[in-house]
Amino acid sequence: MTIYKTALQIVRPRSLFMGAATVCAGMGAVGITAVSDILPFILCLLLAAFAQMWAHFAHCLADLSHEYGELLDDTYYHLSGVKRSDLKMICRGGNSAMMIVTLTLGMGMVMIAGWWAVAIGASAFALGYLDNHGPYPLFRTPFSLMVTFLLFGVIGVSGTALVLEGYSEHVTLLPEQWVCVLLIGIAVGVTATNVQLYHEMGFRQDDHRYGKRTFPIRFGIVATVTVLLLNGIISAAILWYIPVYIYGHPHWQWMIPAYFVLATNIILVSLSLSRSEYNRKMVSVWTMYCQFIFCLLLMLCYIGHRI
Repeated sequence: MTIYKTALQIVRPRSLFMGAATVCAGMGAVGITAVSDILPFILCLLLAAFAQMWAHFAHCLADLSHEYGELLDDTYYHLSGVKRSDLKMICRGGNSAMMIVTLTLGMGMVMIAGWWAVAIGASAFALGYLDNHGPYPLFRTPFSLMVTFLLFGVIGVSGTALVLEGYSEHVTLLPEQWVCVLLIGIAVGVTATNVQLYHEMGFRQDDHRYGKRTFPIRFGIVATVTVLLLNGIISAAILWYIPVYIYGHPHWQWMIPAYFVLATNIILVSLSLSRSEYNRKMVSVWTMYCQFIFCLLLMLCYIGHRI
């Protein structure tokens, strides 16, 4: 297997839709007030993509350094034909390269959004470190869901909105509009945790074999399905409430993402309970695409009402 293919498997390109989805949600949150410029939106997309790739290389490198118990990951078991020393070299090189690009883009964000961006970036880095590093990373425990909720929800959406506001002179978010940004961050965050739960549902047998203690393994299938359904309802309820908070009544155009969340969540829950292991694992892929489509719809619907 070539270095390129090995690095590509470590990066997991499909997972990059998660970061892109969060940035789209942030763009939609700002779209409630005004239509922002496209350049900071593209910069945020790039930062999200490179930050995720950095996390993946760092995660694989940490697994190679702590090969025991619940730290054991199945990443390099699928990298057949690659020597451990070569894999470590690839992870170190990828980790360094992605770190340099991410920090460079991050400094650009600080220049645009001010020192608030430093606080957001530091928080994201700290959560990523706790999730992937140390003797007992949160990624192997149910507490990882909180990290996903914050990184791909509240922090990601708020950070994107902050950059978009800092770049565009005609975009100014008032305190009540920041409340909407926070609500959208929560709505997107709970659906992001669903993405992780669907993945853990599909791979629970593998995770159990490798000693992981994810939410489905720790609390069971019934509790997991209950959380999945509740998260979908919470997200849809928040999206229904936002136009009521702003205009005093629901808005049909803003309800489209809410209906999408409810419909897809019911379908995905049904498929995740399938006896077919293939169907369960495919749900973990489809749900990432659904998250991206959901946030894209949210962005288009929120911006569309101003065009």
